[in-house]
Amino acid sequence: MPATDTGIQRLAASDTGPMRSMLAMMGRAFDMLDEYTGAQPDDAYLERLLAGPQFIALAAMAGDAVVGGLAACELPKFEQARSEI
Repeated sequence: MPATDTGIQRLAASDTGPMRSMLAMMGRAFDMLDEYTGAQPDDAYLERLLAGPQFIALAAMAGDAVVGGLAACELPKFEQARSEI
């Protein structure tokens, strides 16, 4: 069996395809496929989200396939000058 390139990739604005693959993977993993894939936003929305500084999407890749992932949002706080992930 040939070796497959693996790695972690931070998704950027141009990565709407891998983002959709990550959503489908998460939907299967959490047994919530319809919630993750049934009403996905259009590409323009995902591009803005992935380009923004307050959203982080990391995809675990095996070749071109998304095999894992993590998504986080930075939340600016109001009681102190700080943020949380």
